Formats: sequence, C-alpha cells, structure tokens
Amino acid sequence: MTPLTNYDAVLLRLGGEDDSVLHIADMFLELLPSMRETLWRTFNERNLAGFRDAVHSLRGSAAILSASEVVALGRHVEKMELSEEMKPIVQEFEALCLRLADEVGRWVEAGGRPDGD
Repeated sequence: MTPLTNYDAVLLRLGGEDDSVLHIADMFLELLPSMRETLWRTFNERNLAGFRDAVHSLRGSAAILSASEVVALGRHVEKMELSEEMKPIVQEFEALCLRLADEVGRWVEAGGRPDGD
C-alpha cells in the first residue's frame, strides 16, 4: 500500500524541525477522535454546515501532513450534499484519515523519522 504522507515532505513544509513534525503529528493523533466523532454526529444529524466544518478540519490537518490523497477526497466530500447514499464515501474518507494516523503515529513512536520512511 502506498504511503499517504512522507516524513521528509512534512519536515520541509514545517521548516526542517523534527520537533515541529512530531508536535503536529501528535496534535493530529490527539484531536482525531473528536474530529471523527464530530464528522459522524453532524452527518447523522444532517447538519451540513457542521459536517463541512468537520471535513474541512480533517482536510486541513491532512494538508499540513502532506497527505494529498486525503486532501483530495476531503475536498470532494466537503462539496457533497448529505444523504445516506454518501455514507460509503464518508467511510472511505474516515479510513484514509485513520491510515494517516497510523503512519504519523509511527513517527511519534520512533521520536522522528521511522526506519523505512
């Protein structure tokens, strides 16, 4: 499976400081559960403005982490109207966010660039 992000790309984006990369990665991991909860709560409530805000927050985090695939799908999801038929696409977006969390979680566990990244 192709990685969603690249440590060196994020390092470059954040000015070359490993501590900055780890801080952003750690913040993403910390905030992800509440962002996912908001995503699904607003989806289920059919709260379009709240849903778009939730998607935008996740997409913004993915952009900082140089995860273009997550950003692209988030952009698509953000423009859609809420309906039950949209649920598989939202699930796909959530799955990509979880994959991204897994990848950056390895950075945090390693205290920087993990082996093989």
